[in-house]
Amino acid sequence: MTRTRLTDLAIQRLPIPAKGQKTYFEGQGFGVRVSCGGSKTFVMVYGKDRRLKSLGRYPAVSLKAARQEAQKFLATLSPGTKPDKSLKEAREAFYAQSELRNRPATTTNYKHFLNRLTKTKLADVTKDDLGHTAHAIMAGKVFFNYCLRQGWVDRNPFAHERVSYGQRSRVLTDSEIKLVWAYDDPPFTDHLKLLLLTGQRRKQFSDFEERDDSIFFPARIMKGKADHVVPLLPEAKAVIAHLKPFNSWSKAKARLDEEVKIPHWTIHDLRRTFATIMARLGTPIQVTEKILAHRSGTISGVTAIYNRHTYEEEAREALRNLEVYLTAMLNQRTNR
Repeated sequence: MTRTRLTDLAIQRLPIPAKGQKTYFEGQGFGVRVSCGGSKTFVMVYGKDRRLKSLGRYPAVSLKAARQEAQKFLATLSPGTKPDKSLKEAREAFYAQSELRNRPATTTNYKHFLNRLTKTKLADVTKDDLGHTAHAIMAGKVFFNYCLRQGWVDRNPFAHERVSYGQRSRVLTDSEIKLVWAYDDPPFTDHLKLLLLTGQRRKQFSDFEERDDSIFFPARIMKGKADHVVPLLPEAKAVIAHLKPFNSWSKAKARLDEEVKIPHWTIHDLRRTFATIMARLGTPIQVTEKILAHRSGTISGVTAIYNRHTYEEEAREALRNLEVYLTAMLNQRTNR
């Protein structure tokens, strides 16, 4: 069986066999059969005896329409003719295709939630088996949509569950900052300190330049697609001096959570913590937003058009105040 990810471009490029027919499957079930004459037909293979149903010829029938027709057909099958897929087999197949199509962190996230499922049969899984958090529901939706495409189930138990991520408000307290700061696992912890000292996003420190007394982030790494410059103060400069590239965030964060027992927090919460401390120190919001490279509309309308002030000196002063605050707070812990 030949497996391929089906897209319009992929279908157009499918090779024509010298003789007979060849079928290209997305998985077990839905696929495209190509004849030696060049015709391409959507098919569904089902049942223990591997029966085949034609779903229409491409491009007269679109890929989207063929997938929908395949799902409708599966819904008409009696339970005895549907593939009896185990949860374990379906899960492993899903992880394999996810690793091919997604970033490693995405697959790790899927595993975090889907490994909670304990049923033996895939068809026995219900929407209550994963919990009702937004990330768990989304993992369930994506997994069962994949299973639908393979013909392993005839419904998605998470299809009508609403996903609402809401807005996080987690800010680390001073005592929590002390615990995280004291944890030593370089280069991971060096990156954490830089995030707290500068308020930047973690991916930015994978591509930056130190320029005299500032840090330059190119537009290609910035969310707003514009170059960004942040003043470089002594504490941050000392960390950057021995900073090494790092990308194993999930594993390193898991190790930290094992050692440092504080309520659940994410790496991005350090950015919110930075902004909160800035507010506590009396930093004007437009200065904080300049450091964060935010475009929230604090300066808008005519003011936004004519105000081209860089706030560089104000940003430098704000970061200096932050370093003084953090140094005093961390030294207070040491002296106890």
